[in-house]
Amino acid sequence: MVRGHMCVGVTQDKLMVRTGPEEHAHTLTLKHAVPMDFTGKPLKGFVFVPPPGCATQRAVDAWVKRALAFVASLPARKKLAEEPYLPATDEVAPPSLALYSDRLALVLREPS
Repeated sequence: MVRGHMCVGVTQDKLMVRTGPEEHAHTLTLKHAVPMDFTGKPLKGFVFVPPPGCATQRAVDAWVKRALAFVASLPARKKLAEEPYLPATDEVAPPSLALYSDRLALVLREPS
């Protein structure tokens, strides 16, 4: 969660990336991106990235940066006490990118 919005997460062994509806079709053309499908109907604006697409820190950083760029364009929701706060800016702050991508890289590389 960033500023009250879902941004990135891990489901089973896949990275969930929020792209927004406008970038969804383009994001699906990228290597490793697949539709996010929980219920038999893909959710527009979100994609899954399986482990091969997250094999390096650089790859995780790129996915996280893509999600942060979209979420930073949304108005902030009520701040939740347990979530990190990312202030609204025109650019995604590198410290925030490092915070999220380091955590996700560790989770994705843990053995099942």
